[in-house]
Amino acid sequence: MTDPGGTPRDLVPVFEGFRAMNAVQTSPLYDHLNTAFIAEPELAAPLLAAPPTERLPLLMFAAVHYLLRNAPDDAGADAALAAYYPSLGGTRTPDAELVGTFRDFVARRDTELRALTSTRVTQTNEARRAAVIRPALAAAQKRAGEREIALVEIGCSSGLMLLPDCYGYRYRQPDGSVFAFGDLAVPELVLETEVRGSAAVPDWPAAPLRIASRVGIDRNPIDAADADQTDWLRACVWPEHLDRLARLEAALAQARQARLDLRRGDLFDLLPAAVAEAPRDAVVVVLSSHVLPYLATADRPAVAERVAELSRTRDLMLVLNEDHRLSRLFGVRAPGEDGYVASSLVDYTGSGGPTAPTAPTAPTARTEPTATAFAKVDPHGSWLEWF
Repeated sequence: MTDPGGTPRDLVPVFEGFRAMNAVQTSPLYDHLNTAFIAEPELAAPLLAAPPTERLPLLMFAAVHYLLRNAPDDAGADAALAAYYPSLGGTRTPDAELVGTFRDFVARRDTELRALTSTRVTQTNEARRAAVIRPALAAAQKRAGEREIALVEIGCSSGLMLLPDCYGYRYRQPDGSVFAFGDLAVPELVLETEVRGSAAVPDWPAAPLRIASRVGIDRNPIDAADADQTDWLRACVWPEHLDRLARLEAALAQARQARLDLRRGDLFDLLPAAVAEAPRDAVVVVLSSHVLPYLATADRPAVAERVAELSRTRDLMLVLNEDHRLSRLFGVRAPGEDGYVASSLVDYTGSGGPTAPTAPTAPTARTEPTATAFAKVDPHGSWLEWF
């Protein structure tokens, strides 16, 4: 297989950027391997088969995880590496033999790894992210007043963020109390989130959502009923995150029951129709969660321009769960300079205030959009810090 171009040494800045993420600390295995990639980038050479914009550490990790998950029962050589993966029943912690074992695996499975990295993209569909998005959605619903909201998610994967009204929520507040609401009947679908800092989550995010329609857009949407496609999602879960794996299984079952409308294609091509087709009496809420970093740099401001254009055709709001530096493209001004994810709302209807809004009447006039950042959040939804 011919690589699109570059050498393993070109991948080093990508691995260094990944190391700078605090999230990698929750996976000792990936942290150890990522450090090895920096010192010996040839270990990740199969990643060069991916298009340059898709050469991300998580894609390499997911490809390896996928092959291990689907290894034949008699594949003893693969078992040596699988022994480091708790998700596969492994109990071995990273040690001096890990890099050599990984090197042997990559040499044996190089062709299969390149086939995966050249055709797949990272798709981490973490249901717990709904817990950090929920306040922004509740704010959108309150600003919509008595009208329903129509969800349109870009980069939807299997659409788990399109089901925010199907989960239970438990916020562990700074004073030790627990703020809980939603459907608390299924433990795997009760999303637990730690509230950090001194400010508690206010009670208004618990207001019910009234969702008129749900549409997802993705270059490669995951069919929750397709065993191979969902196994790729499982492979994208980090090996130590067994709770995430259990939550994924429960959320996929919910998505299968919901029969979501997921559309395959480019967001610039599909977003206008998805917005136009939403029920006319509803306020459209476009949702972007961990999508912008996967777009080409030049396409990121183009998303902001396209959403603004669509807001001139009908009432529209935008919920962002993105790096706050990228959210600035939409007018969000979250505090702080360091890179972190912020849960935000951009209201193009001209109807709402900056924080917990009251129910307005239907918007009748256009003004500059109101952009509000509600919280600094963990990429996987395990904590939030209310602004």
